Amino acid sequence: MKRVTNLGLVVATVLGVGGCGDSLGAGLNADVRQTTEAAGRNCAAGGIKVDTGVDTNRNGALDDSEVTMTEYLCNGSAGAAGTGATGATGAGATGATGSAGEDGTNGTNGATGATGSNGTNGATGATGATGATGSASATVTYAVGVTGPAGGVVIYSLGNGHGIEAARFDANSELGSYAPKWDCDSSGNNSTLVIVPGARGEGLYAGQANTTAILAACSEAGSAAKTAHAYTFGGYTDWYLPSSAELTLMFQQQATVFPTTHNTNVDYWSSTEYYVANPNDWSN
Repeated sequence: MKRVTNLGLVVATVLGVGGCGDSLGAGLNADVRQTTEAAGRNCAAGGIKVDTGVDTNRNGALDDSEVTMTEYLCNGSAGAAGTGATGATGAGATGATGSAGEDGTNGTNGATGATGSNGTNGATGATGATGATGSASATVTYAVGVTGPAGGVVIYSLGNGHGIEAARFDANSELGSYAPKWDCDSSGNNSTLVIVPGARGEGLYAGQANTTAILAACSEAGSAAKTAHAYTFGGYTDWYLPSSAELTLMFQQQATVFPTTHNTNVDYWSSTEYYVANPNDWSN
């Protein structure tokens, strides 16, 4: 049921609906709910919507399903505008503009903001021009017979700072020992020599590879290769047993290169293994 009451004619408030009997049910209460009604079909100028009914589920509020009657208390429409005459405009002169006030003190500076994120990397710049060529380092040349960089005697020179250098003194005299055997021959008479195929280089610059091969096959102390490998002189530790060609070159120049520092009455081992039926070695 819906009823509309114009508030311009009636001002009233529904306080409640009470009763007794079986119509409400045992312990049931009547309830009222008021809500604002917007201007529209029910109230042209808006008003109050009043819903009444019985709180059948006993939750202390009037639910939509419990509403049995709705009334609208509508606002009255606006009255007509007054038509009184407009008063005359005052004729007083505008006052002079006042002087400007003093500037206020500056406020304190605000806190520094957070640092912004890094920007993207810029494009790679162009490659710079090639610099001028530096001056060439001077090439040190060593003549045969002079002292080499390791303190020995130059026995072969390529004329460009490279060549072969021989120790000035016998390794066995420097170490206080004598090397009677070539490799692992325990008897000292070459009857049980170990065959070393990697030690058969005969030419210049072959002595170091021969020595390395002998040491790999036989590291026993007292051999010629071991004695030469243990020799140190002039701050260098890479001395080696010469190949047959390098040993021959030393003895071809012994009169001028080694006039007093080597013994000419004994045999010297080379690192070149000469194999026929049994392993042997070169000696000069």
